[in-house]
Amino acid sequence: MRNVLADKLTQTRQKLKEAYDLHFAATIERSEKQIMLARHGRRLLNLLDDTPVVPGDTRPEFEHASQARQILNDAEEDLREWTPNLEPVHSTATGMGTNLMPTEAGTAGTSVSGQEEAPMSIANGSTTGQLGYPEQRDLSGNSNIAQPEPTSSYQV
Repeated sequence: MRNVLADKLTQTRQKLKEAYDLHFAATIERSEKQIMLARHGRRLLNLLDDTPVVPGDTRPEFEHASQARQILNDAEEDLREWTPNLEPVHSTATGMGTNLMPTEAGTAGTSVSGQEEAPMSIANGSTTGQLGYPEQRDLSGNSNIAQPEPTSSYQV
């Protein structure tokens, strides 16, 4: 009975660590993308005319439509080219697979989310799938990579 309780506590700690690993990876991704968008937003602000208008006068037509479109295209391209650069979170839980079942070889060389570890610049980060989307795991621990929804270009 004591061994079962210890296994459950180990599983709980491993799952908690894995959940925070995924959460922090998603937070980093969102933050890095927000920084990119904020920089492009500041570029757009420079195109706006803020000269005072006397009541009754008409504001001149916006003259920078092509530049604004280019800034939006740059922002879209930067978002498409973004890749995760995460330091892997190591697990010291040996002998437990990603589904929390004992393994023969243990989990040496894997991250908390069960993926093989790679150097700092990770193509398939320790907490993300092929396209940088977090893994989704069901209660049995089986992993299904979340598929992105198709997106369309932003229209002005």
